[in-house]
Amino acid sequence: MESHNNQKKIAVVNDFSGFGRCSIAVALPIISVMRIQCCPLPTTQ
Repeated sequence: MESHNNQKKIAVVNDFSGFGRCSIAVALPIISVMRIQCCPLPTTQ
C-alpha cells in the first residue's frame, strides 16, 4: 500500500543554547509553522 504523506522533512542539527543567533529552541517552532516535519539532532548543551 502506498503512503500519500507528502509532508516535507528536515533535519535540524544545532545546539540547545538560548544564546547566539539561532538554536534548536528557536528553529523548531519556526519550521513547524511552515508545516515541515522537524527531526532535531542536538549537538551540545
